[in-house]
Amino acid sequence: PFELFSGNGSSSNTTLKWYYNSRFDYRILYPSSFNIIKEPENGDGCRFSKDDNTYLSVSECIIAYNSLDETLEDVYKRYKSKSPAYCRIKDNWFVVSDNTDDGYIFYQKTVLKDGIFMTAILHYPSSENDYYSTLIPKIFTDFPD
Repeated sequence: PFELFSGNGSSSNTTLKWYYNSRFDYRILYPSSFNIIKEPENGDGCRFSKDDNTYLSVSECIIAYNSLDETLEDVYKRYKSKSPAYCRIKDNWFVVSDNTDDGYIFYQKTVLKDGIFMTAILHYPSSENDYYSTLIPKIFTDFPD
């Protein structure tokens, strides 16, 4: 773990921990204040949660073999067609972020690696956007390193 100091000048800090998935050979950082909620026996992913509405998920329902032989652009276009607040595609990944109808924000990164789409989603209250905005680059930049 290492400490990340928030960018708003406060003295609070957040310790981030690494989670490593040996089945799909990826790792992702998550806040140490989150608990590991679910790690399936088959090793498809994991879910980390602070509470019911604040979580980071890399799970079996969003890591999928590319059985339809889709390109990254195909999957990106489906998300972009919903007009999210932010979206970007580059090389072998894309990100989308948007507000939900119930006052939350999600930030999603999907990567095509070795023919497999891997997706991580951070879901958090919009009232905590300043805080999570400082964590997003640390959590997602190296995923699925």
